[in-house]
Amino acid sequence: MNKMRAIIVMACCMLMAMNSLAQTANYDAKSESLPTGSYASLTLTNRTFVPGQWTTLTLPFAASKSQLDQAFGTDGYEVQQLDEVSGNTFVFKKMASPALEAGKPCLFKYNGTAELTSATFQNVSVTVTTGQVIGTETHLFKGQLVYAYNWSYLNGGGHYYTLRRGNWTELGWGEKVDDANILGTEALFEVPSGTAALISIEGQQGGGEQGGGEEQGGGSGEGQGGGSTDGSDLSAKIAAHAQLTDVPTIYLTIPDVSSVDGWGKEQDADGNDIYRRATI
Repeated sequence: MNKMRAIIVMACCMLMAMNSLAQTANYDAKSESLPTGSYASLTLTNRTFVPGQWTTLTLPFAASKSQLDQAFGTDGYEVQQLDEVSGNTFVFKKMASPALEAGKPCLFKYNGTAELTSATFQNVSVTVTTGQVIGTETHLFKGQLVYAYNWSYLNGGGHYYTLRRGNWTELGWGEKVDDANILGTEALFEVPSGTAALISIEGQQGGGEQGGGEEQGGGSGEGQGGGSTDGSDLSAKIAAHAQLTDVPTIYLTIPDVSSVDGWGKEQDADGNDIYRRATI
């Protein structure tokens, strides 16, 4: 009887352990809540990974190389972690065998052939609820695990940047402006006012605004990045169309352009499209 009871207890424990990983869920990068617990399958949604373009990544769970391979394809990605801050430069080094620590931010590049709009991780446990902050006292690299809107306004109006689609994005002001918001699983750079933030990516070749593997974010103005010199990037549009007023706002009138990422769209008295974003 005791032996039978022991077998039943053991079977129940095994069933409970299996059930704890039996659930599947979505991890929405645009949600202000974080899924907690253990999952047999956890799918990250509302994050777009563009082939060949660097972005930031912070996961609320540890991910081995095997789990990253399952999510992004075997060796179909590259991970670099912050090695040091030298002056105003965040220096990143490539991980030979990537394995991510829960809550620790990194740079991530997807090397697939088409945009990836979701990524599924197998057998993970969400163990942290706050991203790590690394760097120095003045130059910080912060992991973000849940969606946060109007970041700069709610965090003292400092200078905050992230890296999206291979380009610097300065987090502006305004609840309805995409660039004012930070997605869950992203990370952001914080630098002192008036400082030009730089990142150095090991093995990355620069061009245009980039050089020697470095990308630059403008300290008191717009972030620089992407390196486009054909007039199609936002910095070229600003140079061609910006009109400064006596208030800290840049107004852009851009004909034949349906949208400009990160800028609020309005219409002036004559019906022209106006793209507006407050400077910091």
